[in-house]
Amino acid sequence: MAHVAFERMTRDEIGALAPSAVAILPTAAIEQHGPHNPVGLDTMCCMAVARAAAEAAGPDLNVVVCPPLHFGSSLHHLPWPGVLTLTSHTFGVVVYELLDSLRMMGFRRVFVLNGHGGNEFLIQQTARDFVLDFREMHVVAGSYWDVAREALEAVPRDGGFSIPGHAGSFETSLMLHLDPELVRTEHIPVTGDTPLPAGLANVTEARDGDFLGDRPTGVSDDASHGTAELGRQYLNAAATVVAAQIREIAAAT
Repeated sequence: MAHVAFERMTRDEIGALAPSAVAILPTAAIEQHGPHNPVGLDTMCCMAVARAAAEAAGPDLNVVVCPPLHFGSSLHHLPWPGVLTLTSHTFGVVVYELLDSLRMMGFRRVFVLNGHGGNEFLIQQTARDFVLDFREMHVVAGSYWDVAREALEAVPRDGGFSIPGHAGSFETSLMLHLDPELVRTEHIPVTGDTPLPAGLANVTEARDGDFLGDRPTGVSDDASHGTAELGRQYLNAAATVVAAQIREIAAAT
C-alpha cells in the first residue's frame, strides 16, 4: 500500500497495520525564522519531506506518517517572539514516551525524522536509550538534511549559504516552494543590516551561541538567494534519499 496518515485511521486499522509498517515520527519546532518566514517552518518542511518520502518508498511498503511533535528544544532562540519551546529534558521524555506508545500498539520499526537542529543530539540519545530498554525495537533517528546531505549539497545554487542554516536561503527556498504566500519576501534581511525588533532592543543577556548574541537578524545567511525552484529540487532530493532509508528500516529484522 501507499503511505497513510496516522490520524486518518481508526484504532483497529492502526493495530492491524502496525506490526508490518514503518512509523515515521516527525520532530520539529515552533520558533522564530526571521522576519520573513512563519514560525512553523520546521514542522511544515519536515512533514513535507516525511510525506513525500513515504510516498516515494513504494506501494509495496506499509508506511505510517505520525502527527508531528511540533515543539522542540529551542531555548537558544529566546528571547525572540514566536518561540514555543521545551527544555531538553522534557523534549527527550516526550520523544521516549511517544516511541513507547508506538511500541505498545505494535510498531517495531520507527524512523524519528527531525526538522530542527536543536533536537538532533536529543533524538539520537533518546533512540539509543529506548532500544536498549526494548531490544525488539528498531529505531533510526536523524535530521532529513543529514540523511540527504550529499544529495542536497549537489543541487546547484547561487551564493555560499549553508545547508540547513537557519531561516536562510535553504529553508526559505523550501517555504517558497511549499507555501509562497507565507513568505514575506519584502522583509527578507541581508545579514547584519536589520535592527533588533523594538521589544529586544534593550535585552543585554545574550549568551554565546544564541541567536540574539550571534545573529542580530535571527537568520544564518542572506535568504535572498532562495527560490521556489531551489525548494522544489531540495524537497525532491531529500524525499528520494529518505525514502531509501525507509526501505532499509523496513528490511530490518
